[in-house]
Amino acid sequence: MGIPSSLIEQIRLRARIEDIVARYVPTLKKKGNNFTGLCPFHKEKTPSFIVSPDKQIFHCFGCHAGGNVFTFVSRVENLSFPESVKMIGKLVGIDVSEGEGSSYDEYYRINDFAMRLYHKFLYDDAGLNALNYLTERGVTEESIKNFRLGFAPDRWDFLKSALMKKKADLDKASEVSVLVKKKRDDGSIHYFDFFRNRVIFPITDRFGKVTAFGGRIIGEGDPKYLNSPETIIYRKREILYGYEQAKNEISSLKRAIIVEGYLDVIGCHQVGIKNVVAPLGTALTEEQVRFLSKSAEEIVLLFDADSAGFNASLRSIGVAKDVNVNVKVALLSEGDPFDFAVNKGMRELLLLIDSALDKDDFSIAYAVKDIKTKGVKNSVGNIFEIAKNISYDTERESFFKKAAPFLGTDYISLIRDFAKSNTVSRPKAVAVEKEDIAFIDRCYKDLNELLVNSPALIAKAAFDFSENKPDSIYGRIFEKLVHIFSENENIEPADLFNYFEGEEYNFISKSISKKITNEDYDRSYNEIYLSMRTFIIRKKIDYYIILLAKEPSEEARLELESWKREERKLDDYLEKIRGTQPKSEVLGAF
Repeated sequence: MGIPSSLIEQIRLRARIEDIVARYVPTLKKKGNNFTGLCPFHKEKTPSFIVSPDKQIFHCFGCHAGGNVFTFVSRVENLSFPESVKMIGKLVGIDVSEGEGSSYDEYYRINDFAMRLYHKFLYDDAGLNALNYLTERGVTEESIKNFRLGFAPDRWDFLKSALMKKKADLDKASEVSVLVKKKRDDGSIHYFDFFRNRVIFPITDRFGKVTAFGGRIIGEGDPKYLNSPETIIYRKREILYGYEQAKNEISSLKRAIIVEGYLDVIGCHQVGIKNVVAPLGTALTEEQVRFLSKSAEEIVLLFDADSAGFNASLRSIGVAKDVNVNVKVALLSEGDPFDFAVNKGMRELLLLIDSALDKDDFSIAYAVKDIKTKGVKNSVGNIFEIAKNISYDTERESFFKKAAPFLGTDYISLIRDFAKSNTVSRPKAVAVEKEDIAFIDRCYKDLNELLVNSPALIAKAAFDFSENKPDSIYGRIFEKLVHIFSENENIEPADLFNYFEGEEYNFISKSISKKITNEDYDRSYNEIYLSMRTFIIRKKIDYYIILLAKEPSEEARLELESWKREERKLDDYLEKIRGTQPKSEVLGAF
């Protein structure tokens, strides 16, 4: 049973956020209506961290952390939401008794017990080969302890017997796959260890709880690496190995480095580069990229120096293309990140990372790497394949401009040949495409930021933006805001945190903290509205440019000129909105 919402609200009202924050931020000082200080979530010399007693929120303009009092305590103490509520309740004299723990607690206790047992056994005589393997590879004692590495002996009942002595639930142990459950022919149930004769790498979630394990065979045997399957507490698409150890550095540096495997992460951390994580037994996923983008502005891919590493980098760029984060690729000349780190050291590794190529430069380098042996035509084909995955015409044009010199041609010819190759299928009329959706999504993002701070615009927005809502986080937030404000006109900004969670919660936090003057609300609103109208015009222009490249005609040329005139007209209106002309005069033209 969870904590009643009424009790949560009672605690929130009694807790003064400035008093709670002051416990962790000794530099907090009153400045006007707010408090300022040095942010506890990233390194800074000039205070950018603000606490608003009126709104009962905090926000850092440096790292963009923000939220209410529960958010702050959760983050600074690395607690779950219920745990933060209990802690704050204790501070303000309100007893929180849930009565029941999480239904997942037993699963985590089993995994934690297994992790501790494996770690202890690594230093047993039977674990000597595993310990020697790690030390000979270059893994230090500090890294072994920091990442809580262990060893599962070559026995069928090592962990099972220990769990039975602890009177643990073996069914639950099999549900998190530290044990395997088998039914015998006679109907009896048999349990045995999932990991045997393997170095163990515990996998933790963002709160530091052990959710799964990876195991590397000692000696000969297949598979070389054995990973926990997905379970009730483990979804590999969402979790990154090493995040527990890397999260503070990622937030501070605004950069995340992604490597391929467990040892790659450990090697980088070992030489002092700690903003490093790895996907888990699978290719990098969009969920992992989106998670990292909450705290990182840049992602650097640092994969093995082989064809598999090159291909993985290219796939990862494709995965990240719809996420608002800058992706670069650091190129190893040979080997893997672990060997490079332990052999070359921190300085050389940092130089390699800092010299990482942007996604276009890497993609081009990959596309033309065999141009001498396979010819220009092959490289052009590679360029076109990459271009198909570029969402926006402007970005595709920029890509062709960079690629053209490597192919001994000009970018106009590339655009024309690309269109003629039918690698992109353009409609004969304007349709809703991926880039359309992305643009409308951005408009709704900006619109939501306005609405959070100006509820007076809700009614107008509900009418003006009723037909184009995107099926995305911003579309969902818009619908929720319309509903929330229509149900309660007097709702305070801080109360909005109780209606949202996850990515939506983070967006609300950042939006509330934005400084928007009253006179900017209407201007910004109208700018968003007219920008959407302008976008449709530009889609038509894009269509006729491509059409003229494929099938030149006077009719198409005249249509193009007509739409360009309309574009200039709308651009003029937008400039007037950004200027001083009354908004009524601008909108009156429509």
